[in-house]
Amino acid sequence: MDRLSTFFQMNWGATRIEHVPSRDKLYCYGIKEHNIKYVDGEHWQSGVAVPEELRKTVDAISVLWSKPSFGRMEFKDPKPTASEQTSPTLGEEGSPNNIRKSMGIPSSFVGSSKNTQMVWGPGTYGVLKTDVEKYIKHFNVKETIAVIHQVGNKGKPGGDNFGEATLDTEVITGIAPGVTTYVANTNKTSPTEEGPGFGWAFMDFLSTITSWDDGERVNVLSISLGSLAYESCHMLCESVVKMSAGKYTYKQCTHYLQYEQRQVCQYANDYVVTRASTEMMKLGTLGVTVVGAAGDGGCHYSFHPFEGNPMADYLNKASCASILPVFPCASPWMTCVGGTQWPMLEGSKNAKLWHGGGSGFSRNFPMPKWQKTAVEAYIKAYNNTPNFAPYGSYNHTARAYPDVSALADGVLIVMFGSVFPAGGTSASTPAVGGFFSMVNEDRLKKGKPLLGHVAPLLYQLGAKSPSAYHDITEGNSRCPSGGQCCQNGFPAKKGWDAATGWGRPLWDAFVSN
Repeated sequence: MDRLSTFFQMNWGATRIEHVPSRDKLYCYGIKEHNIKYVDGEHWQSGVAVPEELRKTVDAISVLWSKPSFGRMEFKDPKPTASEQTSPTLGEEGSPNNIRKSMGIPSSFVGSSKNTQMVWGPGTYGVLKTDVEKYIKHFNVKETIAVIHQVGNKGKPGGDNFGEATLDTEVITGIAPGVTTYVANTNKTSPTEEGPGFGWAFMDFLSTITSWDDGERVNVLSISLGSLAYESCHMLCESVVKMSAGKYTYKQCTHYLQYEQRQVCQYANDYVVTRASTEMMKLGTLGVTVVGAAGDGGCHYSFHPFEGNPMADYLNKASCASILPVFPCASPWMTCVGGTQWPMLEGSKNAKLWHGGGSGFSRNFPMPKWQKTAVEAYIKAYNNTPNFAPYGSYNHTARAYPDVSALADGVLIVMFGSVFPAGGTSASTPAVGGFFSMVNEDRLKKGKPLLGHVAPLLYQLGAKSPSAYHDITEGNSRCPSGGQCCQNGFPAKKGWDAATGWGRPLWDAFVSN
């Protein structure tokens, strides 16, 4: 540590060095941002690189962001005018108050500003104050004050991730009104929007917030973005090389998936995945509940089948032959959220699996003991039934997901002043994040500790109290959100299943345990 400290002081201009063994981190203060540049979406370094003999001591170099807001949005007295107020009617089942009702949250129960939640994304990720303001008024969100802090970059309207941020922010605010919401964008460089730069940005972000003091750390973190895990992309490209008899190289396949496809393969290597999972473990032990999206490609894709490239046929064959996990949802330290849809005119009571809801089994994270009983019972009961994924197509001893599910179809938001339906597990994830924020609010009022890493509790409740969830028993995750279905997947069945998890969480069971 002494040699590292000397290097950062002499070469990077650090004015103060602080070593915190409990966090396995070395903090360097006083380094000017213009002395640091981003290299190939992989790591931060100044004009003087870390010497070879010191590199084995350093896992990653991250630029840390402080939590105080760069921008603050505050909306007072959001009661709608007569022309703005809406009531639950046909086509508006996906309003925030309807989603709250489907989870059993009392209509009068709201959060407080001392309770906190955060959504995050890189690139163009951001939200307009005017959109959030209209959302609150149009849907008569039950709160007197909504406070949103923008942390880091403010994003760029029109980008893919700007729409993502709008969906995340409005849904989590609508489900958990009154809770202080942070919208974080800690890296605005273009490689982080859709390519492998995302993984590095995500890892850096997680490393940053684990470093915040207890009084600064948020209670719930909702992550809707992600892609196929590195191992999934590695398997796909190995299969393409083999099936094409060398017509396509591994490098050609990797470049196509990482740089020519949108948010399909966003992790440069396994190290990024493993390190990010470790940082989420730290957050859980620090009392932060981390939720993430199971993806929109069923159990075989990131979104939908490949097209527009001669390589696509090989990729689609390889995809349907194996269960391809996504990340970060395949981490055991993230509570993974799947998707449901509500049949027209029937509301939430007959919910079924949303046709693109992500599901599956990790390839490199072992199955945690808290889900072992439920998962093994599911596999034993349905392994030999029609359209169930073949035993060898997935790792049956690894972390299974999702854990729970929520509405992922027809979720209403406001963007650029207009109301329209959105969907995907990017919609169900912030809804579950908001649900846990409301449970945290109840616990804070009762003097109880925060939920923290909540996944073990989900399985405890499912085992002893099935009424803790609205069970989903219809659908199969063999289909992506668009395009042709694969032959096999995971069916939704009674109890926990690898299509919708335990189903939709219900309020009474969570606040009485």
